[in-house]
Amino acid sequence: MNSGEQRSTLEIWWKRVSGFLAFLNLLIALVLQVRGWLQDMLVLRYISAVPFFVFLVSVFWFGLQASVNRKRVNLWISLFILCIGSLGYGILVGTWIEPRRPGCADYDIHIIRPSDGAIVHTNIVEVVGSYRGNLVADNLVVIVTLPDSLESWPSSTPVHVDPILKRWKGVASLGGEPPQSYHIAIAFVGPSGRVLIEYYNKVGRVTGQWPSIEMFPDDVEICDVVAVDRR
Repeated sequence: MNSGEQRSTLEIWWKRVSGFLAFLNLLIALVLQVRGWLQDMLVLRYISAVPFFVFLVSVFWFGLQASVNRKRVNLWISLFILCIGSLGYGILVGTWIEPRRPGCADYDIHIIRPSDGAIVHTNIVEVVGSYRGNLVADNLVVIVTLPDSLESWPSSTPVHVDPILKRWKGVASLGGEPPQSYHIAIAFVGPSGRVLIEYYNKVGRVTGQWPSIEMFPDDVEICDVVAVDRR
C-alpha cells in the first residue's frame, strides 16, 4: 500500500469516526433535551403538538387517498384512527401533561441572613435572602414558627425583591418574651395561600390580634428555614 492509499484510508477512517461522534453528540443532546421537556410539563404540552399535527396530516392524507380511490373501508378506518388519536391526545394533554405549578426549586430561594443558629436581641428581625429567575414579590412571605409546634405567624410586612442583585428582603416579628427559640422560614405562596394570608393580615389590622395559623393550603411551600434564639 503506497502513501496515497494510506492517506485515503486514514481520511475515510477519520470521516467515519467524526460521523459517529457527531451522531453520538446529537443523540446525547436529544436525550438531554427530551429530559428537560419532561421536567417542564408546560413546554412538553406545546412540544407534543408537533407529532400530533404530523399525525393529523398523515391520517388526513390517507383518508383523502381512500376517498379519491373510492375505498370506503380505508376511509372509515382513517376516520376511526383520527377520532381515536384525537381523543387519546386530548386525554393525554388534559390529564397527564399538566403545567407544573411553580415553587421553591424553580427560583432557588434561600435565606442568607440571619444565619442558622443566630442570636438576636430584638423582636423585629430583618430577613434577607437570594433567588434566581424572574420572581414576583407577591409570591414570597416570611413565616415565623415555634420549634416542635404547628403554630405559624405569616409576616404582615411585604417582601421586596431586587431584580438586579437577585436578593429579597422581609421582616420577621418574634412575639413573646425572651429567652425564646424560633424558626424563621421563607415560603413560596400560590393563589390560595395568598388569599389566606391577605385575609389573615386584614383581620389582624382590624382587630389588632394575630392568632397563629396551623395549616396552610397546598400551594404554600417552605423554601428555607433558619433557627434563631432571642435573648
